[in-house]
Amino acid sequence: MGHRAALTRASVEQAAEAFKACAGLDPQGRATPMSAALAGESFKVETDSGACIYTLSARAAGRCWIHAAAGTGQGMTEAGLSVIEAQARAVGCASVAFQTMRRGLVHKALALGYSIAGSVGRGFILEKQIA
Repeated sequence: MGHRAALTRASVEQAAEAFKACAGLDPQGRATPMSAALAGESFKVETDSGACIYTLSARAAGRCWIHAAAGTGQGMTEAGLSVIEAQARAVGCASVAFQTMRRGLVHKALALGYSIAGSVGRGFILEKQIA
């Protein structure tokens, strides 16, 4: 990843506050900042160039699902996904997945080895095999 990353837990309140920046970006139009924050465990990753808060959970068939993520700074997509992939491996997950309708995020994720695993609402499900 090129940068040192510090990982800490984030509270539900911190995650919900961060996810307000993503309000309206759920491809299915159902998630709220609070519902996303309550869907799993939340973490904050900080690098020398930014910070990102995300919520994830291990799902059936060894899939780590990212419910929401929001960050500021430069290179946080790459830094955040790198940390999440390491977390997923540590708990025995074989893949990491998320949904988005943001085209720029789709392009960044494809460049990082993710593939489009399907469509949902107005967006896509992206997944990467990590094991």
